[in-house]
Amino acid sequence: MSFGFILDFTAKRGSADEMRSRLLDAVAMSRTEPGNLLCLLMEDPEDTHRFTIFEIYRDEKAIKAHQAAAYTKESAPIIHSLFAKPMEVTRLNTVNWPATKRVTFDEGAG
Repeated sequence: MSFGFILDFTAKRGSADEMRSRLLDAVAMSRTEPGNLLCLLMEDPEDTHRFTIFEIYRDEKAIKAHQAAAYTKESAPIIHSLFAKPMEVTRLNTVNWPATKRVTFDEGAG
């Protein structure tokens, strides 16, 4: 069964641009993983220091591969240093997302 995560981040004041850039890089790398079915970065229109990542993974093996990836291990401490408060993580099982459905993006689509 596939499952998803909603990750909520708040950047320290003055760090929003750097966090956005680093999160965009992380999302781009996550999208290259075969077990990542969807990964989106969103920004609060009323507070540009607040970001949300929504992602869907095929299975437990896929999330373990993501967590073990070199870029995850390298970028996570840098991104975490930009947090104004701890990241909030919600894990949800998908109800109607086929484990074979993968969303791809054009390179320029963000």
